[in-house]
Amino acid sequence: MRIALIASLAALACSSPELPAADEFGDRRYSVALEAPSALSVGQAGSLDLAVRPKAGRHLSTEFPTRLELRTDGGITAPGRLEKSEAKRLDEKAIDYAAPLHAEAPGKATIHGTLQVGVCTGDLCERVELHFEREVQVR
Repeated sequence: MRIALIASLAALACSSPELPAADEFGDRRYSVALEAPSALSVGQAGSLDLAVRPKAGRHLSTEFPTRLELRTDGGITAPGRLEKSEAKRLDEKAIDYAAPLHAEAPGKATIHGTLQVGVCTGDLCERVELHFEREVQVR
């Protein structure tokens, strides 16, 4: 399994899925937990779960454009874009998304994701764009 993360400022199932593979990353401003199944069977559903938490002395903006964009390669489908209104939780302490996945064809599939959030200290907020990849084996 490979996960690539580039954190940058951009202007500022049939059978049960295998146990989710979890990754945690972030920087001095925030932490991110990413969880998704490492394998699914054709026809099976799963979920990519993403949780963002601000570090001490910071909060998440509920005003900034917040969205999760997903693109897939291989035999898996996911929603192309989840807006802030589709987050499971969105407040100053947490942003949580659960993106549905569906296995369509056997082989290695890659989910490419971009999450845009605002991370703030007091009244000063900066836009953060996180990029990640997750591989899922479809059997």
